[in-house]
Amino acid sequence: MLVFSGKFNLTDRSHFFTHWVKKTAAQIINLIRSTASFYFFRDYPGATKFLAILDNLSVSPSEFKFIQNNFRQSSSETAMAAFRHAYLVQDLHQMGKLIHEYRNNSNPALKRVSTIGSILLNAYHSGSIQITPDVDLLWSQMLQTKVWTISELKLANILLAIASGQKKPTVILEIMNRIKDNCHRYISETDDPFNLSDILASAYLTVLQIELNLKAYKIAKSLINSVNTLNEQLLSWSGRISQQLTIAIWELFFGNEKRGQQIMDLLQSLENLYFPVQDKTLFDIIAHRQKEAGQYRQQHHSPR
Repeated sequence: MLVFSGKFNLTDRSHFFTHWVKKTAAQIINLIRSTASFYFFRDYPGATKFLAILDNLSVSPSEFKFIQNNFRQSSSETAMAAFRHAYLVQDLHQMGKLIHEYRNNSNPALKRVSTIGSILLNAYHSGSIQITPDVDLLWSQMLQTKVWTISELKLANILLAIASGQKKPTVILEIMNRIKDNCHRYISETDDPFNLSDILASAYLTVLQIELNLKAYKIAKSLINSVNTLNEQLLSWSGRISQQLTIAIWELFFGNEKRGQQIMDLLQSLENLYFPVQDKTLFDIIAHRQKEAGQYRQQHHSPR
């Protein structure tokens, strides 16, 4: 039973962390694992007291989990962070190493890291996704679930990468609408506590490029309205870069070519402030889309 008095001084706080957090964590985690859905825990009477205690201590549930794990991220979070870093700097050897390391892991979360890594690596090399049983399972689980958690929303671009292999532009758009609807469950006009606006910005960038790859130009052209509705005040610096890169690509293809190039030049200058370069994929995207946009304009006789 969780007891909450509503009052803690500094001594209480130290004692609480030392003797209560780790002792109670196992009970809470076992409760969550034993339920069929996280909605059960949301409605569990003890959850309100538990969250009130954390709020009074100015500790978020994520920080509680971090503390309970001896001030470390979980093994799957650490593995995913390592893979994201390798992907951004295009360390293909490290990406392959991590995929191989976790491929047959007994921990489902670590095995999922390998699956996600394989999808990204295949997409990088060939632009297509090999539908393995693990990939098919991930795809099925996501599509069968209408309400996605934040962890699932972080897999949005992975889901889009799988869908791109189906070569069905409308399917991509349906998934983007699902992403948008689920993100807006957490976003208000003035607040975005979980930075899901960044996920939206990244997803729009991915969808635009997929639709261009599929030559679904009418759908690609229509995306700009949604991109422009993103609240820039709620975007992090990374999210703003994703948004501006999306706008730049759109301008090169369908709008003011000069403005699109200006935005791309600014983004490249910004990235060149850092050495070594932190995001090599940015330069690859820009170079590829510049070439394609020129070809598109020539074929469609668009004025320069």
